[in-house]
Amino acid sequence: MRRGSSQVRDSKLRFQLNLFQLFYWMAFCGISGFATVYLLSQEITDIQIGLIVASGSLLSVCMQVLTGIFIDKFPALTVKKVILIFLGVTGIMMFGVLLVGNKPLLVSILYCLGLVFLLNLQPLVTALIYEYINSGANVSFSVSRGIGSMAYGLFSFGMGIWLEAHSKAYIPLLSGLFMVILVLILVWLPKIKEEEEVLVNQTFEGESSGSMFRQYPGLLSFILGIVSLFTFHTIVNVFLPQIIEHVQGGSRELGFVIALAAFCEIPIMFFFERLERKFGVRHLLQVSAIFFVLKAVIYATVPSFSVILTSQVLQSLSFALITPAYASYTNQWMKPTDRVKGQTFMMAAVTLGNVIGSLLGGQVLDRASVESLLVIGLGMTLLGMILMFISLRYSKKAIGES
Repeated sequence: MRRGSSQVRDSKLRFQLNLFQLFYWMAFCGISGFATVYLLSQEITDIQIGLIVASGSLLSVCMQVLTGIFIDKFPALTVKKVILIFLGVTGIMMFGVLLVGNKPLLVSILYCLGLVFLLNLQPLVTALIYEYINSGANVSFSVSRGIGSMAYGLFSFGMGIWLEAHSKAYIPLLSGLFMVILVLILVWLPKIKEEEEVLVNQTFEGESSGSMFRQYPGLLSFILGIVSLFTFHTIVNVFLPQIIEHVQGGSRELGFVIALAAFCEIPIMFFFERLERKFGVRHLLQVSAIFFVLKAVIYATVPSFSVILTSQVLQSLSFALITPAYASYTNQWMKPTDRVKGQTFMMAAVTLGNVIGSLLGGQVLDRASVESLLVIGLGMTLLGMILMFISLRYSKKAIGES
C-alpha cells in the first residue's frame, strides 16, 4: 500500500515538474526567442537590440555565479524561494514593459532585466529537479527538459503564425502570464523529503568559488570546455540564416533546418537515463564533445544544403546529449552543498558561450566571410573537446566510472 502511495506521489510530481518545464520554455521562447520581434515593434534599432540582448546575457553570467554563492551564504534561502523571487521579478518586468508603452529607453531597461532573471532561472530549475531526484523521488530531468524543448518549438511555431495578424504586445503579455502560472505550479510542488528543500550550509560548509576549483581539480577546464562548445553552438544558431544563404537556401530551407534539429533533440532527451545507465555520464559527455567536432567539420565544408541537413541530424548526439549530461554530471560529481552553485556555474558557462558566439560571429561576418566563421567554429569545438577530455580524467573516481 505504501509503495502504491509512493508511486502516485511520484506520478503527480513528474506531472508538476513536466508542466513547470513546459511553461518555463514557452516563456523563454516568448521573452528570448521573440525579443527582436517585440523590440523592433517599439522602434528600437537592430544595434540597440543587439546591445540589450548582449548586456542581458553578460549580466546573467555574473548573476548566475553570484546566485549560487548567495544561496551558499544564506542558509534560510532555498532554491524554491529564489526561483519564486526570480519568477516574480521576471513577471513584473514583462508587465512593466506593457505599462510604459512606447518609451524605448524604459522598454529596453525593463526587457534587459527581464532577460537577466529569465536566464538566471534555468540553472535553478535544474537544481530543483535534482534535489527531488536526490531525495529519492522517481522523476527525470531529461524527460522534463525534452518536454520543454517540444513546448518551445510548438509555441514558437504557433506564436509566429499568431503575430502575423495580432499585436506584438502579446509577447510580453503571454510571457508575464506564464510567470504567474509558474508561480502557482511552484507553490503547488511538495516539500522535498529528507533534506527539506536542502537548506544549504545547514549541516555542511559549502565551498567558496576559489576553493571549489581546488576541491574539483577538473572544474575549470570543464567550464572552459562548455564555453568553447557553446560558442560554436551559438555561432551556428544565431547566424544560420547567413549560412543557409551561403548555400543558396532561403526562408523555407531555414525553417526546415531548424525544425529538423529540434525534432532530433527530443528522443535523446527522453531516453537519456537509459543511455546514462548503460554507458555512464562521463562517456556520454565524451561522445557529445566528439559529435560537436563532427558537426563543425561538416559545417566547415558546407558544399551544399543537403550536407547541412546531415549536420543538423547530429544535433541529437551533440547539443541534445550534452544538455542533460552536464546537469547529471554536476549532480554526481559535487557534494550536496556544492550542487546548486555547480549548476549555476555550468549555466553561466553556457551563457558566456552564447555571448562570445554572438559577438565573435557578428565581427567575423562583418570583416571576413561565412567560411572564416565556420573554420573558427571548428577550432572552438576542437578546443572544447580537448578541455572536456582533460577535465573528465579528474572525476573518474568521484562518480564511480571506469
